Amino acid sequence: YPVHRLDRPTSGVLLYALTSDRAREFGELWKNHAVQKAYIAVVRGWLHEPQTCDRALTSEMKDSALEARTHFIPIARATLPHPVGDFASARVSLVWAMPETGRFHQIRRHLASMSHPILGDTVHGDGRYNRIARAQGCTSLMLKAYGLSWPGQSWITSRWSGDWHSVFDTLGACPLPVPPLMKHGLNRI
Repeated sequence: YPVHRLDRPTSGVLLYALTSDRAREFGELWKNHAVQKAYIAVVRGWLHEPQTCDRALTSEMKDSALEARTHFIPIARATLPHPVGDFASARVSLVWAMPETGRFHQIRRHLASMSHPILGDTVHGDGRYNRIARAQGCTSLMLKAYGLSWPGQSWITSRWSGDWHSVFDTLGACPLPVPPLMKHGLNRI
């Protein structure tokens, strides 16, 4: 019984319950916002400070707008020696993304609305930056479901693939093994 699944191009932690009763219990945890989710993304541009995006998102059926909230915390920034449009170089950021809700493509849509699309995102991204990512050897969406935590369970985390090790080498940084605690007072968008 899947209790945490991902968009097809997103890598990372998947979670399954072995019984329908346990799946229902997880359903209650999700409903009560008791599960913390932490993602890592590489995005266009420099994210300078923590921010929260509170933008409602249309449903998959496009018939209503649904509440959606994601917290973003910058980890590192870099300038890549690749010209983009009128600029001599490309700027990218490595960020934590910590969604409070679970809407369709929520992190991808929120970052794109903030002018920080995820590298490798062919739906909501920037084709020029996607080409740069491919030139750097990153052939997938640079979004990873890094970890999950819920009451009574510390973080369950994913392993890093070769694409991510290349990103960390390029940026000269990698995330802490445990995501930062959610803090109040993040800038809201």
